[in-house]
Amino acid sequence: MLQFSNGTHKFTFTTSLLLKQKIENVKFEYGDTVQIVHTLETYDTMKFYHKFLKAQFSNRLVEGKSNHYKLTNEDVPYLKEEKFSSNAMEWFEGPLQVKIIPGANPRLNYEEAYQHEQNHLQGISRIRTY
Repeated sequence: MLQFSNGTHKFTFTTSLLLKQKIENVKFEYGDTVQIVHTLETYDTMKFYHKFLKAQFSNRLVEGKSNHYKLTNEDVPYLKEEKFSSNAMEWFEGPLQVKIIPGANPRLNYEEAYQHEQNHLQGISRIRTY
């Protein structure tokens, strides 16, 4: 995510360059007129960019600019925290890896499975078993 001196932001991505190469290209293209605010490495870059970022912030597009956004004070920390909706997290991190825990109910929903994993890590077992 880039921030320009006028306060607008731009999401930029690459599917072929290493992060270091992308940063060098951005610095070459924009020079000192831009600040790199945050970088992400995603599992499915195209879906994360088009289906999440562009859709999530479409109401903040700068008029006359197809890829510059006037983000709010809450938007930037939200993006930096990297805690997105479940579908965006799948595009960001990849599909949820299912780990079979002996005695756990395989029909748990995501929240129950997450809680079970947290309890399991803490040595607490409060989950239903068969």
